[in-house]
Amino acid sequence: MSSLLEIIELMNGEIVLQRADGEGEPLLSINFSDEAKAFIGDAQIDVVKAMIQAGIEATSMLQLKSMEDSYGELESYDQLAELEAVEEFIAEEESETERLAEKKNIANAANDQIKELASAEVNILDESIDNLESPVKDKGLGPVRASDLSSSRILH
Repeated sequence: MSSLLEIIELMNGEIVLQRADGEGEPLLSINFSDEAKAFIGDAQIDVVKAMIQAGIEATSMLQLKSMEDSYGELESYDQLAELEAVEEFIAEEESETERLAEKKNIANAANDQIKELASAEVNILDESIDNLESPVKDKGLGPVRASDLSSSRILH
């Protein structure tokens, strides 16, 4: 049985955590409602990763509490090593989540800049069209837009 896991999105939109070799049923499946998908946007996989990380952290804490309840204080170096390994894994996952959040913030900022540039270009084009229309208006030909230049409206 494979110990590697993967998160994939199925054709039906369901996101699953499964063994990398595809054996057995998915270990976890998540379905977002249409409303949630609209809110989350393209970050569905990032949200699923954060959800899985939170589940791992909660499970680790519950296991630790159970161990403490059953055995009192940690009784062996093996238990301490296992606890340290879990804490290290959690720290790495938190770091990865923070890195992904930073990448998302950078992508959102770049997207906002692209929208601003596109809007500025549209304004420049509108101004250029208005400047081109002025001489046409002076001759009484009326406003001309790109849509007015279809083949049926061009004067020969």
